[in-house]
Amino acid sequence: MEITDKRIDPIVEFGSLFNGNVFLHSGDPFLKMASIEAENRNFNAVNLTNGEPYTFGIEEFVEKIAHAELVMKD
Repeated sequence: MEITDKRIDPIVEFGSLFNGNVFLHSGDPFLKMASIEAENRNFNAVNLTNGEPYTFGIEEFVEKIAHAELVMKD
């Protein structure tokens, strides 16, 4: 019997993500964004739970989410 694992490892370097990609870090969902400068820092992601901006290093490992959905309700 031959076993072939074709799953894609969701653990990737932050620098490999595109702006708009959603990923998990320490269990929290984040959105990668274009780098902005505020408070004398460059932020490149936002926490989707609390809206706080964050800075990730390009070689920092995160868990890429393949499919994310935004649902708006009344």
